[in-house]
Amino acid sequence: EHDPNRLIAFVSAVEGFARSLCMHQHARTKAELSAIYPKYCKRSAKSLIVEYLTKRSLGDASSYFGDRTWQLFGYAVQYRNLLAHECTYLGSDKSKELIEACRAMIQALAKEEGMNADDI
Repeated sequence: EHDPNRLIAFVSAVEGFARSLCMHQHARTKAELSAIYPKYCKRSAKSLIVEYLTKRSLGDASSYFGDRTWQLFGYAVQYRNLLAHECTYLGSDKSKELIEACRAMIQALAKEEGMNADDI
C-alpha cells in the first residue's frame, strides 16, 4: 500500500494494457501474438499509447488524455524507472498525483475498448 509500490503497479498496468491493445490490433490467435511479441516487448509505454491512439484515429495523446495527465504520466514513467532501477523514491507528496494520472489513462483506454473501468 505504499505509494511507490502503487505507482510501479499503475505504470506497469498502463504499459501492459497498452501493449496488449496494440498487439491485438495486429493479431488474434495465441500463435500470432507470440510471433509479434518481440516487436512489442521492449517498447515504452508512451510509444505504445501513441500507436494505439493513432491506429484508432483518436488524435494525439495530449488531446485525448489532457495535457496535464499526459505530462504527469511521462513523469510517472520516469519515477517508476527511478524506483525500479535505483531502489530509491521521492517524497510521498509526488506519488498521489502521478498515480491518479495513470489511473485516468488506464480508465480511458478501458472505456475505449468497451470495458468497465469503474473498479480501476
